[in-house]
Amino acid sequence: MVKIDLDELNPLLTNKEKKKKRLRKNIERGRAGEELYKFSREFFGDKYERTGKGSDFVEKRGKKEVYIEVKTGKSKLSKLQKKTKKEKKNYEEIRYRDPYDPDF
Repeated sequence: MVKIDLDELNPLLTNKEKKKKRLRKNIERGRAGEELYKFSREFFGDKYERTGKGSDFVEKRGKKEVYIEVKTGKSKLSKLQKKTKKEKKNYEEIRYRDPYDPDF
C-alpha cells in the first residue's frame, strides 16, 4: 500500500508551507510516542521522570537510573542525544512504529 500525502502534491502550497506541515506532523508523532511510553510505564507501575535534555525520561529501575529516548518511525538521534548516549552507559532508545502507516 502506497500512502500519498495530498499536501505534497498541492501546487498552491509553497515549499515552506509543506515543510511546516511535515514538521508539525513529525512533532505530533513524537508526542504520541512519548504518550505511549508513559502509558506503558504507568501500566506496569514503573517510576519515571521527564528530562527533556539529551533524553526524554529517566526511569528508576531499583537503584539504577536509565535514561530513555523515545523515537517514532525512522527519526534519528540529534547531536545532543548522541552525545548523551555516548556519555551515559545506561541510555536506551525506545522506538515505536505504527504498522499501518508506512511513514510512521
